[in-house]
Amino acid sequence: MIAERRPSRETIEALIESLRANARDAELWARIGEVLLEAGRFERAVRAFDLALRLEPGLHRASIGLAIALDVCDGDLSEREAPATRTAVWETLQILEALVHGLREGRPSLFVDVHVIRIQKTTRRRLAANPRDPDALFLQSALLAKQGAFEDAISVLDHLASEVEYPGAKQFRAQLEQMAAASAAPEEPTEGEGVPRP
Repeated sequence: MIAERRPSRETIEALIESLRANARDAELWARIGEVLLEAGRFERAVRAFDLALRLEPGLHRASIGLAIALDVCDGDLSEREAPATRTAVWETLQILEALVHGLREGRPSLFVDVHVIRIQKTTRRRLAANPRDPDALFLQSALLAKQGAFEDAISVLDHLASEVEYPGAKQFRAQLEQMAAASAAPEEPTEGEGVPRP
C-alpha cells in the first residue's frame, strides 16, 4: 500500500489538480492520505482516509491506510468524525502546495519513514509492557544503530545478552563494533582531495 519511493513533485501536483477537479473521488482521497502519511501529517492522513471511506466504505486501500495512520498518530482520534469535504479540500490543498514548494526548493526532509516510526512505537509499547522483552530489546538496538548511536546499541545488546542468548545478537554486536570503529576513525582523503599537489 505505502510506496517505498517518496512522492515526486509531479505526483503531488497531479493530486492537487485532481482534487480541484473532483473532490468526491474516494481513490484520490486514499492516495492523498498515503502522501500525507509519508509527509508525517498523520492526523491529516486519518482525515483523508476517513473521507475516502465515507465516499466508498469498502475501499480496502483506505482501510489499510487508516489503520496505519491511526497506529502512528500520537493523539487519540477514537471520537473523531469524518471532516466536511469543503474544509478537507482547503486544508489538504494547503499542505500539498507546501510540499510542492518544499520539493521545488530541494528540501530533503519533507518526508518520514512511516515503517520505522511504526517499529519505534511498537518497540516502545512492548518495552513499556515488559522491559525485558528480548525481541523488543533487539529491535531497540537495531533502531539505535540505524540512527548511528552504535555505543548505545551495543549497550542494549549487552543488556539483552545478560538476560538471554538471543539468536544473531553476537554477530550483530560484532558488526556494531566494526561500525562504531569505522565511524570514529578519521576519514582519509580520497585521491585529489586534501592532498597537496607538487
